[in-house]
Amino acid sequence: MPRLAFAAHGDIEFPGAQLLITDEEEPLRDYPVQRTALAAAGLDHTASSFRSDEWPAIRLVPPDSFADAGSRTLTFACRRRDAFPDSTRAEDETNWAMSQRANLHVSGLVSRWALQMLLDEHRNRLATMRDLAASQASARVGTLRGLKTLRRLTVTEVFDAEVVAHEVGVLASDAALFGFDVLDMVDVWGEHNDVDPELLAESMRQRQVDASERLSAETRLLVGSMTATSNLSANISNLRLQRWVSALAAISIAIAIWAGVRSTASPQPSPTPTVTTIN
Repeated sequence: MPRLAFAAHGDIEFPGAQLLITDEEEPLRDYPVQRTALAAAGLDHTASSFRSDEWPAIRLVPPDSFADAGSRTLTFACRRRDAFPDSTRAEDETNWAMSQRANLHVSGLVSRWALQMLLDEHRNRLATMRDLAASQASARVGTLRGLKTLRRLTVTEVFDAEVVAHEVGVLASDAALFGFDVLDMVDVWGEHNDVDPELLAESMRQRQVDASERLSAETRLLVGSMTATSNLSANISNLRLQRWVSALAAISIAIAIWAGVRSTASPQPSPTPTVTTIN
């Protein structure tokens, strides 16, 4: 996922994926004994993990499965010798070679994951903007400042959120297009407990359909509330201005009346007589 899409949101974690490779222990499998080393990495259990028939050796753990709930990084884990059993050369089991081959398998899934994170980030930004709009509405600020803030937010955050919601919604509404070149993964816990296992790609698609609709609706509501707030602020400022104009007019009239009364009440000096001599 290009980082440019997240660059405008400040210092945040970019969506991504990490591949954890073990040499001896098999991660995310059912073992009768506790494996302390894998427990430290959160890879000692199968709960909330996903597997794929297309790549049987790999297991996926979403970031909201254990302690790193605030992370945006997908964790893929496997044992080195199981990752690519068709490899015939030792060079194929190096970390670099395995990461390159893994990228071919998971890039589609990671890109769909990044779209979900982008929707979530825009929703968080809209929540921040709603708080900002509410604080401005309660503060005694000038109409010009409110209009400038509304214009800046509309041109940047609101416009971007609306475009992202539309584009992601179009992609997620097409199941075939969304699932193209995406690794099929199923919920391991569901398989072990005889319930319908969660299909990761389909779950992500449905979540993005709902998230894009919510984001679009929240964007429209925010624009409407900000516009109403700006109009109310403009009306309040106009009423305040009218009061000041009326007060100044009243003061001007009072000064004029006072000046007229003062000039009438004051005695006028007698004119100086003029004597003209005729020879």
